[in-house]
Amino acid sequence: MRRRVFIVEDSPQTKAAISDGLQKLNYEIVGVAESENDAKTWLDANPDGWDVAIVDLFLREGTGAGVVRYSRRKGLSQTMVIVTNYFIPDIVIHSRKLGADQVLKKSEDLAELWDYLSRSI
Repeated sequence: MRRRVFIVEDSPQTKAAISDGLQKLNYEIVGVAESENDAKTWLDANPDGWDVAIVDLFLREGTGAGVVRYSRRKGLSQTMVIVTNYFIPDIVIHSRKLGADQVLKKSEDLAELWDYLSRSI
């Protein structure tokens, strides 16, 4: 069974890189959102329609932290992975407290994300 992925990312370049990598790993992209509100709307409409969410921490409108918090308050238990360029201990701790299963440093090649998905999910 292919894993179903919901992507929350506002950068077209990063979104394309994530999409390409997921296809290589044989994951199915089931939804994409670029803002916190769009992500919440998608989650409301698809509470069981995904297995993994890859969420950028800082979005043009809203935050990935808000998306994670919202999903956990709704009782959604799927895997939530935050990716960020601002990988500092306080952000990692805060993101984990909100319910993120993993917080990864966003790099050009997204190596940490591919490694995590390959071995953990």
